[in-house]
Amino acid sequence: KIDGCTFGQAFRKVILPITLPGIAAVGVYALLFSWSELMYSMSILTTKSKQTIPTFLQLFVGQYQTRWGPLFAGSILATIPPLIIFMILQKFFITGLVSGSVKE
Repeated sequence: KIDGCTFGQAFRKVILPITLPGIAAVGVYALLFSWSELMYSMSILTTKSKQTIPTFLQLFVGQYQTRWGPLFAGSILATIPPLIIFMILQKFFITGLVSGSVKE
């Protein structure tokens, strides 16, 4: 027991705030690695209605010609959701970086 807390209270008030920056970092890295998984999605997904963004962008690259305009436009649009998620979770990263070094 920590200061008379039950296990659930100690977990919620002590352990979870300490581990939250690490959990957020792992979540962002897992999202980014799965977001750009091209070969796995090309081998699993067979219908066009279930294509992921990287497999859709791969259609702009041909054998003799690459359509650079739509490819770059799609790439910019594909980076927006991970960027928004990172901006939302950024406070957890900063909290994790300064934890233990700054007194509150």
